[in-house]
Amino acid sequence: MNLKSWLREFLKYNCYSIYSFYRQIILRLDYLFFKLFKRVSESLTKKDINKICVFMEKPALGEFVIREPFFRLLKKWKPNLQIDVFMSLKYSPIYNHLNVTVKNFKSLNKNKLKKYDVCFVILPTSIKFIKMAKDAKIKWVIFYGNVFYNGIKGLLFTHKVPAYKFDKKHEFERVMATLKFLPKFRLEKIEPNLDIVKKKKNYFIVNPCGTQLIRRWSPKNWAKVIDYLIEKYNFSAYLTGVKEDFEEGEKIKKLSTYKRNIKNLCGKTGIKELIDLVAESKLVLSVDTGTAHLAAALKIPLIVLFNRVHPSFCKPLGKNVITIYKPVGNLFSPKPNESMKNITVENIITKIKLLNLD
Repeated sequence: MNLKSWLREFLKYNCYSIYSFYRQIILRLDYLFFKLFKRVSESLTKKDINKICVFMEKPALGEFVIREPFFRLLKKWKPNLQIDVFMSLKYSPIYNHLNVTVKNFKSLNKNKLKKYDVCFVILPTSIKFIKMAKDAKIKWVIFYGNVFYNGIKGLLFTHKVPAYKFDKKHEFERVMATLKFLPKFRLEKIEPNLDIVKKKKNYFIVNPCGTQLIRRWSPKNWAKVIDYLIEKYNFSAYLTGVKEDFEEGEKIKKLSTYKRNIKNLCGKTGIKELIDLVAESKLVLSVDTGTAHLAAALKIPLIVLFNRVHPSFCKPLGKNVITIYKPVGNLFSPKPNESMKNITVENIITKIKLLNLD
């Protein structure tokens, strides 16, 4: 291993907490800069706000799901409010039950933005679109984000909620806090709800992979848990994920005693198909990924495995959610890979027994 590789690994696994500490100091200084030099906003009343646009250019599936209550509360605040959401059309089925208009970012230009009274910018969103909102002279540009979009760029916004991560607030709470700037707006306790009820079928779902390799659990362990569920409840098993996860799904399938009861659907479902698949399942087992958030929003019993990130920051929100988090290491030397290894098959089976799956 050369010096560059060694240094990268050292920083990745041994200095994460130190890095986080100093990053939070930078975030606080950055927020102070924003408060001192932010763009001056005009005064708006509830009556003045009739058209709102929301920028959500590049979030992952789970982030789209946990932001669903954001739109429901906006409609409750003002039922006749026009809400246009600029986002990837790939994820539009998540908001099919809402009275909002989903639009592609490719259709966005300064002239079209001039009709809006307020613009919400929720990270990650490209700076060119944020600048477009300012150039269109939208009266309020409300921003949720972090240091990478501030500095001089803070002059593009009129209001801001910083993305601090040391206060143990859930990502959901921080995004919802952007709504407090609206006149006479009352925040309520509310959870994501995709409002889809389907007859349950005799199968469960396993989503074994996340966007990061360190989120993966052992294929051998997954196979043992799958075998337990098939033996005890006579369920079928569906493996879900993106096409890059297909090989991992095949490994799990080969290690199982009940190969005929397992179907590997990694890379074979779009968002609409995945929503329907999860809505009809009896149980979802997953690492920290978007499928877990879908299951929680669809009120499906869910068990989620966490490694480095504490569940309080980003766990799926719902009543039937069970999280398993067994960190290894200390403040200055966390070991996320070891944390997943610390979760045993028995841990999962114990949690399954708490659920009423009969």
